[in-house]
Amino acid sequence: MEPIKFIELGYSGEEALMLSDAYSAITNAGLWEYFMMPSTPGKGGFMFSTDQELVHLQKFIKYDGHSGGSYGMTMRVMELIAKLGWEGFCSLSKKNRPQ
Repeated sequence: MEPIKFIELGYSGEEALMLSDAYSAITNAGLWEYFMMPSTPGKGGFMFSTDQELVHLQKFIKYDGHSGGSYGMTMRVMELIAKLGWEGFCSLSKKNRPQ
């Protein structure tokens, strides 16, 4: 996913880099179905989870500037994309972002 797609939705340049990296990592790791599950991410949330899927995902994450909060936010956005689909996510993002 190109960062520009997230920028067009109102995310900052840095947020767009984080989100596009996570989107690519989830795609390359084959984990979109995991993010669609209602119990994702399990005990500990995204920041402290020991789910094997999230441990596996770390091998594909290239962005190295995450704080715990930015990682959690990024994964929650990915969860929304997985559960709503790209078009549904775009519609929701456009409604909730200041114009």
